Amino acid sequence: MLYISGQIPHSVSQSGECGPLLTGKIMSDDDISRGVDAARACALKLLSVMEMASPTKDLSGVKKVVRLEGFVNSSDTFSNHPKIINGASDTICEVLGSEVGAHSRFAVGCSNLPLNVTVEVGAIVELVD
Repeated sequence: MLYISGQIPHSVSQSGECGPLLTGKIMSDDDISRGVDAARACALKLLSVMEMASPTKDLSGVKKVVRLEGFVNSSDTFSNHPKIINGASDTICEVLGSEVGAHSRFAVGCSNLPLNVTVEVGAIVELVD
């Protein structure tokens, strides 16, 4: 089993270079796409960690994504946290396929996150033997 600590979102350039952190609270439903983009960025970092940690040193070494843990930096009145974390869930399933990538998860709102990031996503993953 691989337990991946919460990953925080950086913007990614066209060339794949890591850019500045994606920060700020999600204040309303008008902000959902910004949060989804941040969750996708976290998922890409999770996939990178899975690849490095797998015994095959690629994503074929991932047997099953068991759970994602999603935290959203949001206002007191925002309540669509699952829509934000869908960005991470959808990315994981797009890359790994639904057989390997389908997972349980939670999505909760927080009054703040480290470095004022928009989201933080962790994972529990089963690797091949």
